[in-house]
Amino acid sequence: MTNRPGNGNALTVVNKTNRRLTSVGSAKPNTCLPISNQTRLARQNRAIDDRHAICGMQQVRDAEADDGDPTYVTQLDDMVRMGREAGLQTVFKLVVYDLRPFGDAQWDAIYQNTDGTQDALVAAWSKLWIRYKDEPSVFGYDLLNEPQRGLDPDEERCCSEQRLPTLRRLADALHAISPSQWALYQPLYKVIGTGEGPFLPMPEPFGRERVVYAPHLYSMDLAMMNKTLARPRPLVIAGHLQRYGFDFTTRTLEVSLSPDATLGSTEIFVSADRFYPDGFRVEVGSGIGLSWAPGDAQLHTVNAAGGTDREQAGIIQWNADSLHLVIKKWIISAPRLTVRISPQPKRP
Repeated sequence: MTNRPGNGNALTVVNKTNRRLTSVGSAKPNTCLPISNQTRLARQNRAIDDRHAICGMQQVRDAEADDGDPTYVTQLDDMVRMGREAGLQTVFKLVVYDLRPFGDAQWDAIYQNTDGTQDALVAAWSKLWIRYKDEPSVFGYDLLNEPQRGLDPDEERCCSEQRLPTLRRLADALHAISPSQWALYQPLYKVIGTGEGPFLPMPEPFGRERVVYAPHLYSMDLAMMNKTLARPRPLVIAGHLQRYGFDFTTRTLEVSLSPDATLGSTEIFVSADRFYPDGFRVEVGSGIGLSWAPGDAQLHTVNAAGGTDREQAGIIQWNADSLHLVIKKWIISAPRLTVRISPQPKRP
């Protein structure tokens, strides 16, 4: 399995059968370390997160270069080298664990650039970006760890008007130095969780290339994780994925692809509970329309023009437990096909 650049803020992963999987939030591993090697690596450096190391990624916690300690960057070089030798890619993450006090006023200073605080943050990160811009084993940089609101009590306003512009500035500065590396970003972290992860939803797209949405999920409950990473998106494409995008305003997902009947099923994650409380409509090409509403066990065919379209519509299924739309096999053959998912009008 290999990592390949994807569209927008997703990674595209191609497995041995050439089925394309898209991932939001993390990089899929090229290899996994044996536990003995992983343990040795973690013992050599406590900054390596064991969970990431097992999955082919090490995360170095503390990204701010310290001019007062000449051994600091040498230690970082050693971490990167150990990861590279063990077959890992490295992600640097900026944390504030050791900075006290660090609360609303300090976050606000970053967002508002009070006394040049944000400028200093960009300058500190830039030292590492310059140092590792040509290092292929450095995957990218987690720009702000678990960002919280500043002095503004309105979390949604802070999310859209303060945190997001700050992250965009950091991502732009990174890509001006190293266009090929990835910027990881996190949603606004709340002190008290909601049961679906302690984050605010992100209704506004990041709007940059080579970025990865990387929230911290402190649970391995896959159902909860799917609800937290709620944006509808393709998971597995049997064929060639040409492009896809989700419009938050219209709540419409469009996936353009070249289908391949030999590669099995295509799966699309559809967060019906969050984005489609009244149901959704599925359009495949120009000839197939299906609909689903809460309480329906399966999709209903709205239109299917000919025999091929009817056969194709018959093997498109909805899994309400996993929130997956499954196209079991491609019957339609076309150089380019669009799958569109949009809100279902309310039933009278």
